[in-house]
Amino acid sequence: MTALNKTILSGLIAAAFAGSTLTAHAASCVKPAQPVIPEGATANGAQLSKVPDKLDAYIAAMNVYLACLEQSDSQARAEAEALLQKWQQTEQDHAAQIEVVVE
Repeated sequence: MTALNKTILSGLIAAAFAGSTLTAHAASCVKPAQPVIPEGATANGAQLSKVPDKLDAYIAAMNVYLACLEQSDSQARAEAEALLQKWQQTEQDHAAQIEVVVE
């Protein structure tokens, strides 16, 4: 891979993460809201007893969210790499065409 191609790939990936070419899948990733943790000095036993279940639900939802982001990241990288490969093929085809014309 040439320096130019590495630069192009880096730029494509940066653009994907900047939001300009996010996949549709990334848009469907929903970050869960954090549960409210009551103040220990003022909370009663009933409020405190609900916290572990809320935390478990939050952690489960956050794991789903993170998995979604990881999949979106993989898709964005694959799209950028496919575009780079298409560009490399275009360069090769063009170079071959020039060689035929020169000969």
